[in-house]
Amino acid sequence: MGIFSSFFKKENSKEDAKNRLKLGLGVLTVLATPIAVNTVASSDALAAQGWVKTGNAWYFYNQNGTLKRNAWAGNYWLGADGRMATNAWVDNNRYYVGNDGVWIKDYGNKLGWQKEGSAWYYYKNGTLVRNAWAGNYWLGADGRMATSAWVDNGRYYVDGNGLWVPSYSETSKNISALNMTQYYQGDARWGGKVYGISNLANTGCVPTALAMAFSGLGQNVLPTAVADTIYNNTDEMNVSELGTSGKGAVYAIRAYGYKHAVITTKEQLISALQSGKPVFATVGRGIFAKGRLTHAIILSGYSNGKTKAMDPDSAYNTGKWYDINTIWNQRSTDPYDTNIGGSFVAIG
Repeated sequence: MGIFSSFFKKENSKEDAKNRLKLGLGVLTVLATPIAVNTVASSDALAAQGWVKTGNAWYFYNQNGTLKRNAWAGNYWLGADGRMATNAWVDNNRYYVGNDGVWIKDYGNKLGWQKEGSAWYYYKNGTLVRNAWAGNYWLGADGRMATSAWVDNGRYYVDGNGLWVPSYSETSKNISALNMTQYYQGDARWGGKVYGISNLANTGCVPTALAMAFSGLGQNVLPTAVADTIYNNTDEMNVSELGTSGKGAVYAIRAYGYKHAVITTKEQLISALQSGKPVFATVGRGIFAKGRLTHAIILSGYSNGKTKAMDPDSAYNTGKWYDINTIWNQRSTDPYDTNIGGSFVAIG
């Protein structure tokens, strides 16, 4: 066995000398901090402690010779593979290390307005502000500054620059509901048609609701056509579970040539309705889902905090105006409905 000739370019202190570790017949230089050394013939090493350079990367070994991972070694961060990180956010993105791997205190602390991509966000004491005002600007549930939308429970309007418009008329946010064809999933013409493990009458609320939405957008499509599109091209309808998943609904929306936007906040719902878009909504037990786990309906129009609902399975419920807060609070949380990121989807 030879002698490891991995020496300091310059031994700078007594402390550096203390960090030299004898291994068998050889001597391996280990450091309190990673300083450039010559190449180490590591094949002769029986164990290692402290800092060791392999190729261009630095690693840190505990006193028992095990590689340290996902942890700090002084002011240096070791990643999942044990490699010392450089020029990166580390430790769950809480800290930043520079080119030499050293933690840079207070690096990039976000304060005030910050533009990330095309959106504006506001940070207070390094924390992202959500669902609150920053001056005359509203920050939504995701922290993004709202634009051209009614915000704060639909009480105030912000313009295209995000600025609150005090004089904006309360009635100017009202918009008529779309004129849709009323379809029922249990219609004798198609209710008995079988798709997988069930039929349209029992589990066809999604394709029937979407057929109504498409009619309101000027495309007359029967519920069976929408169901065929979903069932014949995906595994999202009556295959592993009863009914159609959120992914199945989005597939149909796109297949019929429409864009979609998943709605995750009530403010987004109000904004979509006020822009004239129909909203596909899956709701849990309450007004519309009595006797079943969840149900799909279509919403459109806005009038003083209410929206019109089209129900594919209830002549009593359909065509009426309902309080948006009530509908939003009854939104589905079933994973089968929300596997697209939410249970409400704006169409168009």
